Amino acid sequence: MSGNYHLVNYLTYFDTLGVARQTGLPVSVLQLNATLRLRLGPLFFENQVALQQASEEFLRLPVLYGAHSLYLQGMIFKKVMLTRFGLDLRVSGDFTPYAFHPLTGQFYLQNTPTEAWQPLLDAVLAFKVRKFRFLFRLENILPVFTNQYYYLVAGNPIPQMTWRAGVSWQFVD
Repeated sequence: MSGNYHLVNYLTYFDTLGVARQTGLPVSVLQLNATLRLRLGPLFFENQVALQQASEEFLRLPVLYGAHSLYLQGMIFKKVMLTRFGLDLRVSGDFTPYAFHPLTGQFYLQNTPTEAWQPLLDAVLAFKVRKFRFLFRLENILPVFTNQYYYLVAGNPIPQMTWRAGVSWQFVD
């Protein structure tokens, strides 16, 4: 369990018309976090849940946020390669998201619609051999099964299913 308290003075934001505004008031954000990690042999279950509340309505945050991972992890190929295979789930509670103005490249306040629960599910396959790492991630796989779009920004759906690959190789200690 942990908690955070953030205090920001003179926060600049863009109102519903896209006009830059600055607050004369300090804006505070209170966050309470709970983390739980369970292990049963090679099976891991990691959970993080956050409750958060901003003191002003123009700082839009979901009140409830969760990040959960369920994966198998172990050494393979004569215990040389660390392998991880599993699922990552991120869930955010009801909130009114920002809108995006592509011409100015700014996020601004909007009052409709309020987004319901937003589940985002990813499948992950990762390998590590000494200083070489490889990652393959299939992102946002739920819409394939539900035929529903999810929005973190008003009017801009998250791409349905995409994949991402990454390579990292350290040459120096």
